[in-house]
Amino acid sequence: MLIRASDVPYYVENGFADLGITGADIVAESGAQVVRVASLPFGFCRLVLAAKANNGVSTAQDVDGKRIATSFSRLAKDFLRSRQISAQVIPLQGAVEASIGAGVADAIIDITSTGATLIDNGLKEVECLLQSSAVLISNPESAYSFASEIRRATLLMGGGQK
Repeated sequence: MLIRASDVPYYVENGFADLGITGADIVAESGAQVVRVASLPFGFCRLVLAAKANNGVSTAQDVDGKRIATSFSRLAKDFLRSRQISAQVIPLQGAVEASIGAGVADAIIDITSTGATLIDNGLKEVECLLQSSAVLISNPESAYSFASEIRRATLLMGGGQK
């Protein structure tokens, strides 16, 4: 099946697919109960907190009391809670970096791989929340029932251990 990367955890968790390939960041955001079978050697990126280069935000603590736009609401809230930072999380889908220029947000939490889009929008990376790559995930039942087949498929894809 070809489906959106963000839908893969749901399909796999609920048994509509035995295996799926998506980003580790997407699995973490979804909260899906799946087995992370292997990390794959592509799709490398980082989930970062970023802000305007000249707005005085140089640490995560500097966003306390501010508005943060993101497509990763769950991970953003978890990050802020773990740092005891009180900020409003604004859930957006796509072109999150444009929210600062439009006055919607003071900072963003978004995916970047090269940082070029951040730079193009006058933003700087403040902190990395997590590093991600493509991962092979399995439905927990399928991981048990098809363990040898999954192991072979993982080797063919060049996947490493969890």
